[in-house]
Amino acid sequence: MNQNDCVNLLERAVNGVLLERDWNVFIGMTVRDDEEFEQLREVCLMIDDEHKKGTQIVDGGLYVRFSNVGLKQLALLLDEWQHKVNYAA
Repeated sequence: MNQNDCVNLLERAVNGVLLERDWNVFIGMTVRDDEEFEQLREVCLMIDDEHKKGTQIVDGGLYVRFSNVGLKQLALLLDEWQHKVNYAA
């Protein structure tokens, strides 16, 4: 993954169009060679634990749903990662 992948994932989460499998792959991986990327993953894992409301089926796809608090936290992460300069995960 790179910065654009992280931004894309966070955008989809905030907009309610993130497939559950994509979310689970992201929060389930461990990144040993990039501390900043691993910190993002860990924060997202905490958001999943505390603010995931479940899933919703739309057009045959299973999408992740978050509480309003979780969405606000994801939006803050999105803003941070959109403005990182010269970062490659």
